[in-house]
Amino acid sequence: MRKPTRIAGYAAAGLAGLGALVLLLDFNRYKPRIEAAASEAAGMEVRIGGDIGLGFYPGLRVRVEDLRVRNRGSDLLAVERLRVGVDWLTLLRGRVEVASLHLGRPVVLIERGRDGRYNFEKDAPRGDPLPPLQLGRLSVADATLRHVDRQTGRTFEAVNCDVDARDIAFAGGPSAEILRQVALRAELGCATLKTADQAVSDLQLELAGQAGVFDLDPITLRAFEGKGTGTVRADFTGKAPRYTLRYDLAQFRLDAALKSLSPGHAPEGTADFSAELALQGTRARDLKRSLQGKASLRGRDIVLHGRDLDEVFDGVAASQSFNLVDVGAVLLAGPVGLAVTKGYDFASILQGAGGRSELRTLVSDWTVQRGVARAQDVAIATRRHRVAMQGRLDFVNARFDGVTVALVDARGCATVQQKIRGTFAQPVIDKPSTLSALTGPVVRLFRKVVPGDKCETFYAGSVAAPQ
Repeated sequence: MRKPTRIAGYAAAGLAGLGALVLLLDFNRYKPRIEAAASEAAGMEVRIGGDIGLGFYPGLRVRVEDLRVRNRGSDLLAVERLRVGVDWLTLLRGRVEVASLHLGRPVVLIERGRDGRYNFEKDAPRGDPLPPLQLGRLSVADATLRHVDRQTGRTFEAVNCDVDARDIAFAGGPSAEILRQVALRAELGCATLKTADQAVSDLQLELAGQAGVFDLDPITLRAFEGKGTGTVRADFTGKAPRYTLRYDLAQFRLDAALKSLSPGHAPEGTADFSAELALQGTRARDLKRSLQGKASLRGRDIVLHGRDLDEVFDGVAASQSFNLVDVGAVLLAGPVGLAVTKGYDFASILQGAGGRSELRTLVSDWTVQRGVARAQDVAIATRRHRVAMQGRLDFVNARFDGVTVALVDARGCATVQQKIRGTFAQPVIDKPSTLSALTGPVVRLFRKVVPGDKCETFYAGSVAAPQ
């Protein structure tokens, strides 16, 4: 018998013997020992509620049903089906190497307690280095991820998520170095991601990472019935992580985006949003301080229900019966986020007794430096009027900085203006400026009497004066 034939015969005999051994061996008898060993290795409580067994197609697989991991008194992970693929060739050489890992219907619960600690933190973290890892494929099917913050009451959930990761490699070493040394390629998709009042759907992304740099490119999703696309780069090679992102959301519906602010009077129409931002740090405050880039919201032919702004602006006593700052809500609720509007009822603009307003144009362009957003070109145009905004929003200290909302004429001069200052949580709304009484017919009469009057231009942006 030739040598290759003998080797093949020995391998076949060995596999047949292994198969016979598996048929005689009941792995469930050793479940307590397996649970104890897994708990010791993980530093958490590991329990197996179902069967443990072996399969041979495709390839040798260890099968575990109903795996659960608990830590700090709460469920951290529950996996309905776990499959571990073992490499045949290395097994014949006397070594066990994991070739693939599959998790079926896992549920991951990340919980932050009232004490500020997460349920995945260990009471006595070990300083042992992590072992090397080489994994050909990791697949996750129908996963659910939940995050609960007991301090703030905020929640997040991602459902129906699938992951297909390949070529995963880690040379081993301290856990703090894992992001700098791991390499992988992955595709991820989730049907829905939602918080208490917002949701996005159809998330798809591709991930590639090595040597501490990870690229999520492309990222696609659906939000507020608009299509979103973007990229993210995370760089962990320096002392502090650095992040750069680009995001565009085309033709999203304003009523879907603002329904939490004004459920009964949400505006009609669509808009486009875009952002290019960079930030770095490990703590939230450091990330805010380093934030820089630009953001933009633009839309046309938007309808606001509740008030007819043109009628309000035409009135001589407009400033006495209506706050211009309320109009600023339409501008603030753009790229700078709804967070700044939660301390004040800006939504009152949408809650009038009747009427409607047509916004022919909405432009809200901002630049961001060191966590402070500056109004670059921020204005709206109704059928007969323009309203513009100047100032800065300090996200580091959560304050309004020199924010002024003004009704401007065809020359860009402010005829009525009003300032907002203080914190986002407790803003202070100043009274309208002295010229606030000179609106409508009074202003027109004044200009006829003094035709050569000059003013300091308040707005010179891209929103044209109504004809």
